[in-house]
Amino acid sequence: MTAFHTLFAPSAKHCSDIVADEASLAGGEVLAILPGGVSFRGNLETMYRFCLNARVASSLILSLGRFAVEEAKDLYRAANSIDWPSLFPVRASFAVDAAGKRDRAVEHTGYAARVVKDAIADRFRDACGARPSVDTAHPDITINLFIERKAVSIGIDLAGEALHRRGYRKERGEAVLRETVAAAALVRADWKSMASEGKPFVDPFCGSGTLLIEAALAAGDIAPGLFRRQFGFESWKGHDPQLWERMRKEAEEFRRKGLKRIPVIKGYDIDPAAVAAAAKNIAAAGLREGIEVKVADARFLEPGALREPGLLLCDPPYGKRSDLRGKALEGLYRSFGENLKLHFGGWKIGVVAGDEARNYHIGLKPEKVNTLFNGPVECSLGLYQIREREQSPGGGMAANRLKKNMKRLKRWLLDEGITCFRLYDADMPEYAAAIDLYESVDNDRWIHLQEYVPPASIDPAAAARRLGELVDATSDALGIARSHIVVKRRRRQRGTNQYAKVSETGRELEVFENGLRFLVNLHDYLDTGIFLDHRPLRRSIMETAQDKRFLNLFCYTGTVSVHAAAGSAARTTSVDNSNTYLNWAGRNMALNGFQTQFGDKKAKHRLIKADCLTWLETAAKREHGAYDLIFLDPPTFSNSKNMDDTFDVQRDHPKLIEWCMELLAPGGLLLFSTNRKGFVLEVKDQDAREITDETIDPDFHTRKAPHFCWAFRK
Repeated sequence: MTAFHTLFAPSAKHCSDIVADEASLAGGEVLAILPGGVSFRGNLETMYRFCLNARVASSLILSLGRFAVEEAKDLYRAANSIDWPSLFPVRASFAVDAAGKRDRAVEHTGYAARVVKDAIADRFRDACGARPSVDTAHPDITINLFIERKAVSIGIDLAGEALHRRGYRKERGEAVLRETVAAAALVRADWKSMASEGKPFVDPFCGSGTLLIEAALAAGDIAPGLFRRQFGFESWKGHDPQLWERMRKEAEEFRRKGLKRIPVIKGYDIDPAAVAAAAKNIAAAGLREGIEVKVADARFLEPGALREPGLLLCDPPYGKRSDLRGKALEGLYRSFGENLKLHFGGWKIGVVAGDEARNYHIGLKPEKVNTLFNGPVECSLGLYQIREREQSPGGGMAANRLKKNMKRLKRWLLDEGITCFRLYDADMPEYAAAIDLYESVDNDRWIHLQEYVPPASIDPAAAARRLGELVDATSDALGIARSHIVVKRRRRQRGTNQYAKVSETGRELEVFENGLRFLVNLHDYLDTGIFLDHRPLRRSIMETAQDKRFLNLFCYTGTVSVHAAAGSAARTTSVDNSNTYLNWAGRNMALNGFQTQFGDKKAKHRLIKADCLTWLETAAKREHGAYDLIFLDPPTFSNSKNMDDTFDVQRDHPKLIEWCMELLAPGGLLLFSTNRKGFVLEVKDQDAREITDETIDPDFHTRKAPHFCWAFRK
């Protein structure tokens, strides 16, 4: 049986969330995220994977227990109660690393370490007749002791040396940024996402190359632990050398593949000695072919052949770490900032600055500021977005319209807790597009911009120029990086083309609506996985679904079914002809705690793959009164074997509604929605009420309704 252990991964302040992600990626079950690290459970593979792949964690501790301690003798008894001979051999050397909070049980950490050392040695002597040797410089096993007010935690440091000591650093600069801090800065700057899109990376103050190397390792998914010669677990009796060797080989294979994925990475420094040191470290990391370093002054640097904007992340000199002070330091930052605005339009900028440099602004307003600790030195990471050029008059007007729209909607958005919404819908005819903002559960903001196909009379070059102006205006007005603006062209869709793939990124965001979670994909399909204009309908269904049997036809990604399930529906049935969207619907249901099954009539939440028209006609004959609440949102047009090979909602909706009414139980409700322009309802002898106005939220109050909607009662 696989043994699971409680582990603790210490981290610098403000980085525990990143380390929690590292623990999860290693296969661990996160138990607690604390200011100083992350507690999680994992097996041997988890431990090895974490030690190999962790970039931000400073170590990995195998927890042996937490003990109440009032005085030194309690500490001795606690340490002596652990079966140390079962954990490491007597021939291994060891050391005790003690740290603690203020107002702790044992005031002096050095004394506490000696007490624990004696307790361990005595336990070995009693059990084995011999004591292991103590080696504080290079121990085989390091015992971790953390002292609290009236308790201590004891564990084994599985990493041995701190994980920021990667093993590739052969040369040090005057002021070194720790590898773990560099990795954290890259995470905060969203570098891995940018690297996956092939965007370049530049460090104009590269020093000994730490940011460059960590950027390359992250881009290639290369395990930083591969460069280390030794880990603390190698003298632990729970170590499995064969498993460890297999996992190292797997990581090495990933490294070989990852080297091919590293985008352009360039480093510069005004100091030739620093560039030489960086070159040696880069070579030691096996990245000579992936990183270019040159001597250059950051105040005059230009992107050169890098035509596509990327990430410029740097750790420039600051007061505590360099000879620059006062006016000289201020002048460096000012000149550097002016050069960024002049030559790095469209780039994302990240600047690590020490506390004494906070007032030396680079002339840009940060979109975000994160606190980092480089050892004991508190630093701030400012993230900026450089606007590529001055807006055209039309682009400026578009930016002002977006700001005006946001101001109009802001109070409503905050009151309702809405984070995904329509902000612009061809408000200005010359900028014909729909702009939707999506904010993920992680507060990451994205724009989904759909250009409406311009008339044939419009010059294509002029249309392309206006689209570019609108993208610029959107980025400027909303402060959203261009890498987070997804642009598509919206054509009239027929048949299954409306759901056809337009890309293959597989990238998804998790978003909130009405307290529920949904997966959206802004890149790969024309639509994103959630129809924002149906938000009021989903809310209404959640409020009325209690104890009702709910049917969702043409269910798409099942967002309405999730709302019905959350509203305590007796059961839900979701029908669609697409495996892709039914699987998506199943994942949306699971994300909110509802398990689905395909086809099983007894299932509480059932998914059915079928042509909706064929299924509906058959069900109408066999399942009279089987549902209390039905949502019907058919496509405008589609190919179907059921209706002379085509379906047209204007022509065929009477039959569709008739079948639905057969399925409704007495007193049941059918909600019918369509977004066909100029639609006219042609249903007779039914209790129908148009509710279009009730189903449109303020973000869709435009000149034309995004859909038409009727409620039918039986």
